Amino acid sequence: MGPRRLSHQLEVIHHTADWSVVARGDTVGMFRNAPISAWIRTSDEREADYCGITNLPLPEQYSCIEIPATSELILPPGLVYHIRS
Repeated sequence: MGPRRLSHQLEVIHHTADWSVVARGDTVGMFRNAPISAWIRTSDEREADYCGITNLPLPEQYSCIEIPATSELILPPGLVYHIRS
């Protein structure tokens, strides 16, 4: 048997400039010269906790990439936050 391909695609939401981070928790570290906040609150009134980093290239025209299936927000330069339920 050879390699199998997944038949589904991951839904990704690209947030534009009208979406933003409006509050941040304490700084817990740095990544690529950017402070890492322990948590964030967004302009659409959601809160998310820092959970890691990614090297996924992020398009410059978007302020955030959201992955609903994993409840994650990815902010430049690759900070990953898990949305609180």
